[in-house]
Amino acid sequence: TGVARAQQGAESGRRRGWASPERMASAFEETNRLYQHCEGVETPSSTEIVRYMREAASAGHPQAASYYATGDMFDNSDMLDNLPELALYRDNAESIALAAVAQGDLRAAWELARAYASDPDDRRRPLLAQAVDPQPATALSLLYALRSSIGNASAAGDAQTLMPQVQERIAALEQR
Repeated sequence: TGVARAQQGAESGRRRGWASPERMASAFEETNRLYQHCEGVETPSSTEIVRYMREAASAGHPQAASYYATGDMFDNSDMLDNLPELALYRDNAESIALAAVAQGDLRAAWELARAYASDPDDRRRPLLAQAVDPQPATALSLLYALRSSIGNASAAGDAQTLMPQVQERIAALEQR
């Protein structure tokens, strides 16, 4: 089993994942300590979570801006509870995404390029695409910039995995 292989690897001194069993135990202890610190704190409602994310994004927090731009914090299970926040998302998502792109956020650039390149009749288009007007030329510019940034040797591994999708989207837009 996977557990047996992981234990065997740890015992044989292979360095994969966790550097050592002690380091893994330390990480679990720290996680447990943090959970105990938060014990009794009530989980905010989905509406509050979306509001907090919007406020952080509007204040310029880069990760919050990137995440907010995706629209991923809106859950289908309680979409109707968030109608006022959805209206604010429609009004603010593009400017928040543009601000994140200006700060060099690759995820925000990818999401904004996807939104600008989306077909308005595509029922699977991302939420951000519903908040922006189609701009294929701007999408292509963003994708060229992404390709250049990802091609840079210092780009993180997650960004490198995006390259095939960027190339595919560029090819599709160039054929329009």
